Amino acid sequence: MSDLKRGLSSADFRYVDLRNAALIGVDLSGASLLGSRLDEADLEDADLTQADLVGAELDGAHLSGADLTGTVFCSEEPPADSGTGSHERFCAEMSHMIMTGVNLAEADLAGANLARTYFCPDPDSSLIPSGKKNKCTNLVGVVLNSANLKEAYLSRVSLRGADLRGADLRGADLTGANLRGADLTDADLSGADLEDADLRETDRTGADFTNADLTGVKVDGAGFEGGESKRARGLSQSS
Repeated sequence: MSDLKRGLSSADFRYVDLRNAALIGVDLSGASLLGSRLDEADLEDADLTQADLVGAELDGAHLSGADLTGTVFCSEEPPADSGTGSHERFCAEMSHMIMTGVNLAEADLAGANLARTYFCPDPDSSLIPSGKKNKCTNLVGVVLNSANLKEAYLSRVSLRGADLRGADLRGADLTGANLRGADLTDADLSGADLEDADLRETDRTGADFTNADLTGVKVDGAGFEGGESKRARGLSQSS
């Protein structure tokens, strides 16, 4: 992999197997990584601006500090050479990733699988080696409708104005997260930890907070209404 240390701007890596590759700081701007295997790859500080990652396998990859400006993760339909006959939205597979300290503001990740991904360093986790970026990822205005964020680590992350309609946030850690103005319509937050999260100006129509921890959440006016917080925990401290 020593050759990969050089700049690979606009390189064609479609469907290439790059599992466990050391790509730290590599220039992959504008590269086509469509359908590539990047499981467990280390892309810390890599330049992925305008890169095509549609359909790529990124399970367990490290993208801490990577430049993801204009990176394409999803397309409305699979590419013609993808080998799938589906006409559904086609995204990169991004579960169990370490994605701290990157800017994903207003990125389109609708329908993406980001289950158990770390968007902010967890001081109690051994999954993030020392030296990885110690800042939270910027998710302001990100489009995550129908995304799988089950058990994702989003503590202290800013999701201000994010589109989380129909998102699966079951068991997610959202402690201290800024969700102000986010659209949580029909989102599943059952079992999520929302302690001290900011939920002001959010649309929570149809959202499921069953067994969620709502201790200290910031909400507008009288707070939760009707049955939206039925079986949730901690509301006595948050109102």
